[in-house]
Amino acid sequence: MEAFVPPAEIVLESFHTLADRYSPQHVLWRFDPIVLSSQLPVDAVVEKFSRLAERLKGATERCYISFKAADVRQP
Repeated sequence: MEAFVPPAEIVLESFHTLADRYSPQHVLWRFDPIVLSSQLPVDAVVEKFSRLAERLKGATERCYISFKAADVRQP
């Protein structure tokens, strides 16, 4: 959803570097906004979250999430 986001591998490496430098208690993971729709079902979001959580294991103790209502327009 955001423009100009670096590749995941670079972000994950930077995340772990920050956690090593400052501690996992000081590095927060933000997984948002979560927009559920027919194009992005709950199972897909859970799968993506699970994969990222596994990659961030030990590098953070908290994750913030938020939900955004899907933009539904009537014809």
